[in-house]
Amino acid sequence: MKSVVQHSVLAPRNNTCNLGVLPILEVNVATPPLYVIVRLWIRRGLEAEFEAYERKVSRVMARYGGFIECAIRTSGASDDGSDEPFEVHVLKFPSRDLYEAYRDDAERRSLGGERDGIITNTDILVGTPGPTYGSSFELAEQLNDGGRST
Repeated sequence: MKSVVQHSVLAPRNNTCNLGVLPILEVNVATPPLYVIVRLWIRRGLEAEFEAYERKVSRVMARYGGFIECAIRTSGASDDGSDEPFEVHVLKFPSRDLYEAYRDDAERRSLGGERDGIITNTDILVGTPGPTYGSSFELAEQLNDGGRST
């Protein structure tokens, strides 16, 4: 969750300024978001059921501030023993605690039987943002602008 830190400075004690303690800076100290990469293999022919299940768990996820930032449908076929998953999700949560609370949610757990009938395999990677390696939006703008804005 976010913490707010407020710094103050004492105003000069003379006749020109009689305001006392003035807030001069507010800083949000936030934990970095948690990203979760989920690779999912499903049973052949259950694509519609998979999508319905994912909509259900997405609503549960939202209660904890989580959401599917990106869903990537691969060319891997369902249930064919492929090394390639049917779909890959990039999830984002405000914190690890909220992700763990989502994982422990009673409604989410109650959907386990439905999930087991649709999804054959899952693997999960969890982490926090790493370096951008120079791929920031500003750098992309400079490259697209031909360096004219520098």
